[in-house]
Amino acid sequence: MSAFNHRGVVYAANTTVAALAALLLAFSLGLANPWWAALTVFIASQPMAAASGAVVARALYRILGTLIGGLATLVIVPALADMPALLIAAVAVWTASCVYLSLLYRTPRGYAFMLAGYTVALVGLPLAADPTTAFDNMLLRLEEVAIGAACAAVVHSVVLPRDVLSMAQAKVTGTLADARQWIVGALSPDLTSATERAARRRLAQDLSELHLLAATLPYDVAGGKADMRIVWALEDRLVALLPLLSGIEDRLETLAKDPMPLAALSSHVREVQRWAKESTRADDAELARLLEGGPRALPTPGSVPIHVEALAASVVERLADLAAAWNEALRLAHALREHHHRPDAGTRALVTGQSPRALHVDQGLAAFAGLAVGLAVVLAAAVPVVTGW
Repeated sequence: MSAFNHRGVVYAANTTVAALAALLLAFSLGLANPWWAALTVFIASQPMAAASGAVVARALYRILGTLIGGLATLVIVPALADMPALLIAAVAVWTASCVYLSLLYRTPRGYAFMLAGYTVALVGLPLAADPTTAFDNMLLRLEEVAIGAACAAVVHSVVLPRDVLSMAQAKVTGTLADARQWIVGALSPDLTSATERAARRRLAQDLSELHLLAATLPYDVAGGKADMRIVWALEDRLVALLPLLSGIEDRLETLAKDPMPLAALSSHVREVQRWAKESTRADDAELARLLEGGPRALPTPGSVPIHVEALAASVVERLADLAAAWNEALRLAHALREHHHRPDAGTRALVTGQSPRALHVDQGLAAFAGLAVGLAVVLAAAVPVVTGW
């Protein structure tokens, strides 16, 4: 899709205005490197097409990371300026540790750790030649970054903002459409079409993007405020659909190979499929009817082989879980769309005690990334020391 559209033009205009405002402020204050203020605007304006909440989060944690990195510089550089080997080792360990921590926090907070590490390596290490200027230089850098970050956050949040809440609502709508298409396809005896396979691939990506949007919702100053527990609960229900759909599909495929047709079970599957295809709002009465019809769809004990009985019972059980999760997802999606209204009792019951979905963290990969960065700092800093350059 071409970037020359309404949102692309607004993004470019806002970023340009914010960069010019940052430059004007930096020049007016007589800062040493005004271009750092403008550069900060472009860096802070990148995430998620400059959605206001994402820019505010990135700007906030860029300032915090620069502050922490500046304080670390004031501790490390003056103390070790006369011992190049120890100085390089200390900076490498600090940078590696910060990168490692930034990869453990898969939220906007991780950006602060990354900036804290890079600030010492990129800004603090060159000050070793004259550590007496470390405080003044770090203070100037913090001022320049703060000006650029603040200009980016203000402009993107005020001038035709793109709020995160509306993006999350649109993403939920698309995710539900993909999930509905998978449900209909999984409960159909026909072969999976290319469109259905594409919807299945999109669903996992949709859930990852929804999680990222949910992480930036608390920083969204342009849009309305939604109860974060609704988003977390909705994400959990959508994630729960994935193994349920795969399990039901596998069992139905196995039952289809059996020479003895199960007419009542097939009818029950079609009922669940019809409801999932046509439902746009939560319907507790229809859900109760489907749950009651499940046990009646089972074959009479002893009328079919024992393994068929077990498979049929498993299908009915998972269909009940699927229908319940889908009904809850529809209820939560409606509550998110109507966030300005007080949620009903059913929604309040679903979100009580809800917490963010825990994502997998690869400690080994994070440690390897930190080690690679630390080694790069050692090599880059050792070359000029050894060569006397």
